[in-house]
Amino acid sequence: MSLDRLFDGRQRSEIEVADVFVDRKPFIEAFDNAVSALRGHTASAASAPVQRRNLLVFHGLGGIGKSRLIRRLEQRFGGGEQPESLRLSGRVDFDDQGFIDTENLLIALRAAVGCGSRHWPAFDLAFTVYWERAHPGEPLGKAIVRDSGLRRLNGVLDLPGQIDTTIDALLGPIPLAGLARRTVAILVTRAQDKIRRDRLLSKCPGLADILQTEDPADQLPYLPALLSWDLASRKAEKPTDVVFFLDTFERIERRPRLSGGPEDQLARLIYLLPNVLFVAAGRDRVDWGDRHHPAIHYSGPNYWPALAAESPGSPDAGLHLPPHRHMQYQLHGLADSDADVYLRQRLTLGGEPAIGAAIRRSIIAASGGAPLYLELSAQYFDQLSAAGGVPAPEQFGATFAEMVIRVMRDLDRAERALLRAASLLQNFDADLLRAAVPTVVDSTIGRFMKRPIVQTRDTGWLRHSIDEYVRNAVREHDEDTDDAWSAQEWRSTALRVISYLGSALEDEAKDPTTADRSRLTEAFVAAGLLTIEAGQVPDWLYDLAYGLRLRHFTSVLADTAHWPVSADSPTGAFVLTCRGIAERDYGNRATSLELLEGASEHSALAGDDSGYASLFIRHRLGKALEECGRYADAEQMISQVASADSRLRTTAQKDLAWVRWLRGDGRLLESWARANRHSSLGFHRGQALDLLGQHLLMQGEFEEAAQCFRDLLGDAELEEAGIVRDTAWRHLGMVLAWSQPLAAISVLDRAVEVNTELGVKVGVAQTFIFRGVALTGFAPAEEVATTITEGERRLAATGGSADRWMVLFARLFHELIDPTPSGALAAAESLITHVIEADCHPGLAEIAQKWLAVRDLTPRVAVVPGEQWTDRDRALAGWEAILRERLLLRRPPLTHEGAAQA
Repeated sequence: MSLDRLFDGRQRSEIEVADVFVDRKPFIEAFDNAVSALRGHTASAASAPVQRRNLLVFHGLGGIGKSRLIRRLEQRFGGGEQPESLRLSGRVDFDDQGFIDTENLLIALRAAVGCGSRHWPAFDLAFTVYWERAHPGEPLGKAIVRDSGLRRLNGVLDLPGQIDTTIDALLGPIPLAGLARRTVAILVTRAQDKIRRDRLLSKCPGLADILQTEDPADQLPYLPALLSWDLASRKAEKPTDVVFFLDTFERIERRPRLSGGPEDQLARLIYLLPNVLFVAAGRDRVDWGDRHHPAIHYSGPNYWPALAAESPGSPDAGLHLPPHRHMQYQLHGLADSDADVYLRQRLTLGGEPAIGAAIRRSIIAASGGAPLYLELSAQYFDQLSAAGGVPAPEQFGATFAEMVIRVMRDLDRAERALLRAASLLQNFDADLLRAAVPTVVDSTIGRFMKRPIVQTRDTGWLRHSIDEYVRNAVREHDEDTDDAWSAQEWRSTALRVISYLGSALEDEAKDPTTADRSRLTEAFVAAGLLTIEAGQVPDWLYDLAYGLRLRHFTSVLADTAHWPVSADSPTGAFVLTCRGIAERDYGNRATSLELLEGASEHSALAGDDSGYASLFIRHRLGKALEECGRYADAEQMISQVASADSRLRTTAQKDLAWVRWLRGDGRLLESWARANRHSSLGFHRGQALDLLGQHLLMQGEFEEAAQCFRDLLGDAELEEAGIVRDTAWRHLGMVLAWSQPLAAISVLDRAVEVNTELGVKVGVAQTFIFRGVALTGFAPAEEVATTITEGERRLAATGGSADRWMVLFARLFHELIDPTPSGALAAAESLITHVIEADCHPGLAEIAQKWLAVRDLTPRVAVVPGEQWTDRDRALAGWEAILRERLLLRRPPLTHEGAAQA
């Protein structure tokens, strides 16, 4: 008898509980065949045949034993006697949303192979360049430690040291922390030199091209091909088998299918690693081999013939096909003989089966072979025996739901309360249950956590769960128990859990940009889904949603679209808000505005006109109105928040100052920015520097404006957090494009990298416009015009018109420098008309008038002096000087090399 059973109140039962896995022979044979086939597959992605057979899929209903199967296969693979082959493996569970990110999945893969060999030169070289471009200034080790899902993986904490050792061996010591754009260029140059000199690396297809790809978002999808090449090289020296297990695969499949989305990226990763066997377990069969899906680049029978449906009408298609022909299997219930073996071995008494033959027959007949049903029945038998009863056949053989209720009835009252609380959540831990049911003592919680019904996860923050089928049965049939919870008790428990999650994240909420990713995302999803039960959304959840946006976890916000809520509920308004924030970051401004207007309407209908949620929604709506060019409406909306007594007040006052500045009154903005540029609050400090820099640029103070953005980039706290990298780089490039065009090009290159990596489409569009300004007078007129037009096209694709003035201003400058008087006059009149009609930047009209005077031209549209100037004459003189200097300082066309030298 185990000590747990001795001291948990069940000492009257001498039944022993064993961990049993009933041999699923066809599926184990399929795995063994796939591993054997893999051993002979040494080709890398570039040299392998187009058709892939390196994804083995097991799919079936919940509770059928998929996760248990792949854990058993992982143990079997790791424990196999293969002296002639090195065996490396890893496993991730997509229930942890962090691994839906391709970057995290690649880190997990590299950590897995690193357990057998520390040296993967092609991949490590390219990954180092990628990391420094995508995460400037952030050490890989620090990012891993901040992600509880990553840091629990075997070998991952040793990974940064392995990669550093590889780079030092290949290139010599290079300081990799806090790299600037110039240092990344040096790293790439050294790497290219090494490739030319190294006979092995020079043969790696695509390595040099991937290193030269400046957009990290374009680099990332091809990094697996380099790991594949490294593995092929290693296999040539020593046979090496690599198997990577992917659990809860339906988390990927049930997301929106988008080009470049998680499923597309995962299919690409698996395809580019043909010498790694991936074993996936999920509820749905994988349809990549059935036909070509436009959103999945590598899809269709030409790529995945072994995944295609052999016989769509047959649930066990492929089980009897020749070896290696089929790579997709549906798990069914256990055969009666295997189910009987399971029940006989699961509970024993004196070495003999504790469950009698009659009861076993009753259980098996009702189970359909479902391992979860068998487990519940065994647990029920154990409970009855521990209580001193003699289980009878008629007590078994009920439906699954009835079986869950019977298990519930035979728990004590406190454990039933814990089971109900746990059924509210996808994941939980002991501390959460303690908060959910505060009347239950710790010993009862400990006993409940040891119940077989409670499953333990390998990763994530909340490490325990209960099967979804059990959770649903508890919720749907609780009324059949004697002490069923009322609707109010369910709601009160949900509110206590929400409160606990808010308290647990108190420290992270202060600075979400440095918080643990798993904690943020799990708490957000758990609390968000609980609001459906509770009927109200806590204030902190709105703040957390925006914190996730600051951390660039936009996909988590977008996933709220799939929550089962009605649009007119409080949670519905919250979901619309989250989706609006996500669409804004995806660059879809018009869609963002529409969603936030819907959230505001629902908030008003709910009668919440003055609460925090209403103020939060109005604030985000005001920003959306501003970004869509509706400045008067934006000012009205944001002013309501700025005048209310809430923690949004300071931020809203800043945004109000910004909108008024856009409309021509910069006094409030300059006052706010100068007062907060040295704030102890990093986010306010960063915003103040950014806004002050833009204000000074409009005033013609180019040097001081550039210094603001340099200070912003030099702020280690903000740079590491990644809060303002996207705006700081492109705004510095914007200033330099006017005043120091030679220096602007390299800065704008960096701005493109950062904005692309963060998915800021508007920012990428703006960099094209500013590049056109920098090239004006140096590059051929056609190239300048094409560059500005590309920026215009990208801006239009975002659905907003707020930045239209940038295009018109840049085009006017270009027309004045490359003399086409009629074009310059038309461009000036378009700009003047736009700023008048859009009610924005009236000072631009005066600059246009000043510039036209330099070329002896007069606009036919009247220009009215505005209030945008701190010193009108000084500002206009500064902008006039910019035009005159560019006319005088014409030089040969700019090149990247020339820009770098400058």
